[in-house]
Amino acid sequence: MFAQIDRPVGLGNIATNYYPHVARAQERRIALERRIASDAEVQLGFDLDEALAETARCFSCGHCIRCDNCFQYCPDLAIRRVPGGYQVLTDYCKGCGICVRECPTGSMEMVEELR
Repeated sequence: MFAQIDRPVGLGNIATNYYPHVARAQERRIALERRIASDAEVQLGFDLDEALAETARCFSCGHCIRCDNCFQYCPDLAIRRVPGGYQVLTDYCKGCGICVRECPTGSMEMVEELR
C-alpha cells in the first residue's frame, strides 16, 4: 500500500496538466476611512462561493485522491485497489514509472528496492 509522503512535494512532481488554470480569488479589504475610524478587521474573508472556488484550486500535494490514474495507466496490471488506496504488486511491476508520472498529486514516488 502507498504510504503518505513525509516531505514537501515540489511542483515538478505534480501533474499540473490535470488541473485547469483558475485565477486566485482577489483579496478584499475594508476602505481606508473605515480602518482609521474603527478597529474592524482589515482583510475581509471570502464568501461561500469564493471559498469553494479556492478549495477547488488545491492540488492535494502528496495526498492520494484515489483518481485511479496509477491503476488505469499501469501497462503491467501491477496496481491493485485495496481499502484506503492502492497497492503495487512488486512481482509484476517492471519499474517503468508511468504510474508515478500520471499521478496528479505527486503522492507516488519510485524508490529503489533494497535487497
